[in-house]
Amino acid sequence: MTSLRDAVNRVLAGGIPAAPPAASEHRISWETVESVTERNECVVLGHTLPVTGLAAFPVGARVPVAWRNGAPVAVIGHRTRRAQFHPSRRRTAQGIVEELLVGNFDSTSPGIWYRTHDRLEPITTTDGTPLRTFPNGATPVDVKWGLDGKSFAVQCSTGLYAVYVLERDDPNVVDPASPGLATLSWSDRPLENTTSLVSVTFTHRVKRTFRYWIGKFFTTIAYRAVQSAWFDGGMWVWSEYWANWAQGWETTTSGEGSAAVSSTKEFPLKEVLSGGIVDWYGHPLCRGTVSEWFLDADLHVKFLVQVDWDYFWVGTNATGTGSIHFPFGGGPYGMDGYDEQIRVGGTSLGCIGAKRQSDQQTVPETHLFLWDGTAKAVAWSTASRVPLLGNEQIGFTYRILEHHKRTDPGYSESGLPDPHMPGWTKPPSEIESYYGGANWSNLPLTNYPMNDLGCGDERGTILSNTGTYQLFDPSKLSCITGPFVSLSGDTFSRVATMLGGYTANYVVNFSTRTGTTQRLWHYRVAWAQLFFRRYAADGTTERDSGMDEPLLFLVLERYPFIGGTGYINDLPMTWVGIVTPAGAIVATLRDWEHGLSAAACRLLTGNGHRLFWTCGVGAIQPTVRYVYTDLDALAETVLTQEQALQLLTSRRQLLTPDWCWERLGPQGFYALEALPVLEPDEIMAEYGALLGAEGGPEGSVRVINDPEILDALDRYRAR
Repeated sequence: MTSLRDAVNRVLAGGIPAAPPAASEHRISWETVESVTERNECVVLGHTLPVTGLAAFPVGARVPVAWRNGAPVAVIGHRTRRAQFHPSRRRTAQGIVEELLVGNFDSTSPGIWYRTHDRLEPITTTDGTPLRTFPNGATPVDVKWGLDGKSFAVQCSTGLYAVYVLERDDPNVVDPASPGLATLSWSDRPLENTTSLVSVTFTHRVKRTFRYWIGKFFTTIAYRAVQSAWFDGGMWVWSEYWANWAQGWETTTSGEGSAAVSSTKEFPLKEVLSGGIVDWYGHPLCRGTVSEWFLDADLHVKFLVQVDWDYFWVGTNATGTGSIHFPFGGGPYGMDGYDEQIRVGGTSLGCIGAKRQSDQQTVPETHLFLWDGTAKAVAWSTASRVPLLGNEQIGFTYRILEHHKRTDPGYSESGLPDPHMPGWTKPPSEIESYYGGANWSNLPLTNYPMNDLGCGDERGTILSNTGTYQLFDPSKLSCITGPFVSLSGDTFSRVATMLGGYTANYVVNFSTRTGTTQRLWHYRVAWAQLFFRRYAADGTTERDSGMDEPLLFLVLERYPFIGGTGYINDLPMTWVGIVTPAGAIVATLRDWEHGLSAAACRLLTGNGHRLFWTCGVGAIQPTVRYVYTDLDALAETVLTQEQALQLLTSRRQLLTPDWCWERLGPQGFYALEALPVLEPDEIMAEYGALLGAEGGPEGSVRVINDPEILDALDRYRAR
C-alpha cells in the first residue's frame, strides 16, 4: 500500500509551478476504477495511479482523482473535508472522520452513503436494503448528521424531509459495524405548513376622555310668618329663608369612551416562502427564504427562515362606534346624563418597514424565525407572536361645575299657621316684619381654590400616522433595546376658574400636555448564519459529550427615525455578535456603533471557541478586515489580506481536524498564537489546494479523533 508521504510526493512531483495552473490542469475529478493492482493501485482512464491514505477501492468505485498539468497523478483515498462540526478529542475511544453523502456510487440509483478514510458503503435499513427509496417516491437531495451523532436527516425532492436513527449507542465510539442500520423515525413536508409565523393586528381608535371638578352649594330652606306692609294692618304670609348653607369642593368625576376598528393579517409559512403575501394595496411585499436547516438532538428538523417586510401596509376601512356618558352637564343645554356618540371609519393604515430620508428608498423590517418542522411551530423568532400596529386619536375636555342642593322642611315642619288677615291674635314673638326680602350684599366672599388635584391630560393630536410599533420583541433578542416609540410634546400649566353660587370663586390649576408619538429606532436583521459548537457533558471543556448545538452569527442594523418627518436616517448603527437560538448573547463582537457595513460583516468559518470573520469598516465605502476571534478569551487578531488568504488556501480551517495540519499535542482547538507568521508547509498547502473537487458529492461530516490519520500525518511531517 502506498504510504501517504510517497503518494503526496508523487502527486506534487515537480515542485510549485511559476504561475498558477489553469483549473483544467490542476484539479480533482470523480472517475471510475477500471481495475486494481496487487499494490492497491487503481487503473483509472487507462492510467495506473497510486492511492493516498489507507483506502482500498473495488472495481467500479467512483473515486476522486488528482490532476496535475493536465494528467491524472493519484487517487485520493484519504480526504479531510471542511467539516460541519468542530473536531473533538477523546483519549479513551478510537475516533474517525465520518461523512454522509448523497450519491450513486454503484450505478443504480441515488442513495445515502457512509464514508470514512478507509471505506465507502451504502447506509442500509433494518431489513438490509440500501437506503435509496423514500416515502412517496421522493429522491434524496441533501443529507445532514444530527446533533447527537447517531441520527441524520435527508432532504428529498417534492419537499419531503426524513429522519433516520442509526443503531449505535455512543456517537464517539466507532466499531467495525459502523455506521449501523438505519430506522426511519419521521418524515413529512414541514415547509408546506400554513401555520402563521406572526399574526399582525392593526387597530385605529378614537378616544374621548373628560374630567370634571365639582363644587357644591348646599342650602336648607326654612319658613317664617311675615306681615305684609302692602295692606293696612298687614296680611300675614309665609316667607322662605336660608336656614343654613355651605360651599366647597364636593368631588371629581372622570370618564372615557372610544370607538375602534381593527383587522388581523396572517403570515402563513408556506405563503411567506412562496412570496405570496400581499399588503393592503395588493403588492407582494413580504418574502421569506430558508437560509439553513439542521436536525437537533431531539430529532426535530429545524429551519432558519428569514422574512422581509418591504414597506408593507396593513389596515382596515371598517366603521366602529362607541359612546361616552357625561353624568353632569355634558349634554345639550347642560342636560345631565347625556351619552355622546363616537365614530371612527374610513381607510386607516399602518406600515411595517421604513424609508430613508434622502432618496425615499425602502428599508425592510427583517426578522428571523426558527421553524420547528417536526412540531410545526415557531421555536424562536426575533418578532413578537402577535405584534400590534395602530394609531390612536385622543381628545380631552375639562369643566368646573357647581352642584346645587336644596332641602325644604315644608309647611308642616315650620309650625306656622295658615295665612290670615289682620285681626288674628298672635303672640308678639311670631310677629316679624320683613318688607321686600332680605339684603344679602353684606355676606363675605369665600374662595375655594383646588390646587392639589393634579393634572388634566389633553391630547388632541394623532399619536401616530402610520402606527409602526415594530414587530421586534426585545425579550427574545436581548441586544434589541426598546422602547420603539415614545410620547413627546409640550407641557404647560392652565388655570380654570368659576364664580360659584353667590360666595365662592372656584380655582383649578392643572397641567396640559399635547402629545405626539416619536419613533426612535428601525431595526432589521442584516445577516445571520448558523454554525455549531460541541458542548461538554459536565459543562466544561474537559469531557466531550459527543453532542453539538447550533449558534447564530448575527448582524443587526438600527436606523434612527428623524423626528417629525416619518423617515429614517441614511446611516445605520450596526451590531455583530453570537447568540443562541433562544436569543441569549454568547459574545458581542461589535456593540451598536456607526461606521460599520453590515453587508461586509460575514462569518467565514467558526466553532464554539474561535471565529474567522470579516468586519466591514466604513458605511459608505467599506474596507474589509479579516478578524480572528478567540471567544474564550474575547481576544481578537486582525490579519492582513495575505495572511487571511494563506489561512484559507492552506486549509487551516477551524472546522477541519487541527491535528492534520499542526504537530500539536491532543487538544480541541489550536490557538492562532501558535502560528505567529502563518507560514504553512508548502507541500501540504499544495496538497490541500487540491481538495476543491469538481462535481464531487458534498456531504455532512462528523469529526472525532482518528489515531490512524494522526499517526500517518505525524510520520509524514517528521520525514
